[in-house]
Amino acid sequence: MAHPIGPAGAPSTAALAMAQPPETFVDSEGATRRVGARLDVLGGRLDVDAVPGWGTRVTATTVPLTVPRAEAARPLADLGRRELEVLSHLARGHRNRVIAQDLHISESTVEFHVANILSKLEVGSRG
Repeated sequence: MAHPIGPAGAPSTAALAMAQPPETFVDSEGATRRVGARLDVLGGRLDVDAVPGWGTRVTATTVPLTVPRAEAARPLADLGRRELEVLSHLARGHRNRVIAQDLHISESTVEFHVANILSKLEVGSRG
C-alpha cells in the first residue's frame, strides 16, 4: 500500500480499500478502536466507511512522523557585554579580585555580575 507523503510538517492521509464485501469486515479484536484512539492522541483521525456491495474503506489521517526542530539554545545571548567579559575570566578560573583588577571595577561589582551570570544561565555555582 502506498502512503502519500506531503510537505514536511503537513498531515498525511493513507487510505486502504478492502476487496471484500462490507458485511465481511469484522473487527473482532477491536483494532479499529485501538488505532483510532492512538491517532486521536496524536491529533489524527481514523474513518471507516462501508459501501454496500462494494467494500470497506479505512482512511487514517495522521500527524507528521518527524519531530519539529527546536530552535538552537543560545544561553549566552541574554548576557551583556560586561557579563561576557566576567564570564571569560570565570572560565579561566580567575578569582573575583583578579577579575576586578583586570577589568578596573570593584570586587562587589564583579560579585554582582557573577550573580547575574549564574542566574541567567540557570547555574547554581561557578564551580
